[in-house]
Amino acid sequence: MPGNQISGIITGYTHTVPQYPSLNIESPSSLHFDVTLPSYTFTPGQTDLFQWAKGGIKAFGSISTYPGLMKIERGSIGMSQQFGNWSVYIGGIANKYGYFRGVHTQYGINGTISFQINPNLSLITFGAYYFGRPPVMQTGLPMPPSMIGYYNVSRFGGYFDYRISEKLGVKVGGQAVHQTGMDRHEFEPIATPYINAGSGKRRIKIELPVGQILYNTLKKK
Repeated sequence: MPGNQISGIITGYTHTVPQYPSLNIESPSSLHFDVTLPSYTFTPGQTDLFQWAKGGIKAFGSISTYPGLMKIERGSIGMSQQFGNWSVYIGGIANKYGYFRGVHTQYGINGTISFQINPNLSLITFGAYYFGRPPVMQTGLPMPPSMIGYYNVSRFGGYFDYRISEKLGVKVGGQAVHQTGMDRHEFEPIATPYINAGSGKRRIKIELPVGQILYNTLKKK
């Protein structure tokens, strides 16, 4: 986010720093100054490390606790850049899973390429690839079904993001998801309506993955 630009003309001043030994700075002549101050914003789980024109490097982090199952600490760092209507992001991921008498760390890479077709419609392609395999429990058995569902898997796909209004939108597309314990990917539809709630720094997006929910429900029948 660009800094705040301050410009002005000082024709002469005397400045005294309070509560410290007197410090006076006097300037009898005019002095022009241009100062760029950084803008600091606070977004939970996200920080800007470096920024430049239409790009930057960001770090993300989160912690999730599932009582009786595991605790997951997620972290990622990535670089983004915009080229006209195109936007590109590429980054690295690290996930740490802590469970009874065991800790497992998972590493991966992810990226997105998006194209803004018009102010209300954009096309997004994405991918995430994780190295290694799920951990083995102390008993020598694989993770139970109650835990394996929280384990991140590789996925690739794309979708159209249509903003119906300032607060409403829908994502429509598909993705190929790696099936844990099997050396294959399975297609899943993406049909996700969302709501933008709040405003300013307190703005949040609420999504409901209807496509995946219906697909997995019908697949089990």
